[in-house]
Amino acid sequence: MEFIVPKDISYGGQLARVSVYFWDQDEKVDGSGYLDNILVSSSSAQLVDTEGPEITFSFKENPNFSSGDIVGDNTTLIIEIEDTVSGINIAGGIGHKLTLEIDPDDETCLSEFNRINGVSAIDLTELFRFNEGEYLRGKIEYPIAFPEKVEIAGQSVSCAPLGGKQKHTLRVKAWDNSNNSAVAQTEVRITHKSGLILEDVLNYPNPFREQTTFTFFLNEDANVRIKIFTISGKLIQTLEYPDGINGFNMIEWDGRDRDGDIPANGIYLYKLIAKSNGLSSNQTETIGRLVIMR
Repeated sequence: MEFIVPKDISYGGQLARVSVYFWDQDEKVDGSGYLDNILVSSSSAQLVDTEGPEITFSFKENPNFSSGDIVGDNTTLIIEIEDTVSGINIAGGIGHKLTLEIDPDDETCLSEFNRINGVSAIDLTELFRFNEGEYLRGKIEYPIAFPEKVEIAGQSVSCAPLGGKQKHTLRVKAWDNSNNSAVAQTEVRITHKSGLILEDVLNYPNPFREQTTFTFFLNEDANVRIKIFTISGKLIQTLEYPDGINGFNMIEWDGRDRDGDIPANGIYLYKLIAKSNGLSSNQTETIGRLVIMR
């Protein structure tokens, strides 16, 4: 077993104790033990580490999460932290805890709710778990809820701006065992709907001369098809995109019809259809307009 002692640990003499707790989830048994009378010295070789740990975000329901993606209103945040030189400080000392802040720089329903309840940062230190067999990297799994409304001073306050979408900023601070800190943050967009969700569909440029790119967000992997019609309803092209991913997607169109010809200038309609790859087989679609102008 290997581990790195945090630089800010308190030394109370020349002997130390290591205490361990273990459990077997399958057998539903646990136990504890310790090793006493370990010699320690404050004059041992020091690690040379001047950079804080690396922090990345994902969600259990969306392992390929990127900042700005859509997540559900009840989900599990996964924070992966690593420091390949001195490891992660989980001693929980004052000022050196692993913390999560929600909307730290904005006045939102959650930041106001937390402020009123005296919560400036959520202490995640005890939730950190090293990867099995490793001592330089690990992760935190934190169930997190994003309500549509919260009660503040006896009033129900919406968590989405008037006419807008609910968005939140998550900021995490972590320390390594050499007392270097790092801060990372990500943006999340919240949905309170169930099933397959398709949002922010557009094509750019629009109008276009030679080619255009369709962009959109999904909340789960899906099979995507884009059908392009003349204004009179004639189908001129179908774009197949079987690998739509949870998050941001892009599909390029070269501006040609099914015969490889260049359509005439004018207004065209497109229908973007997304069908879930999961067991639910949910389907959703949207219709938009594009303009060819050469």
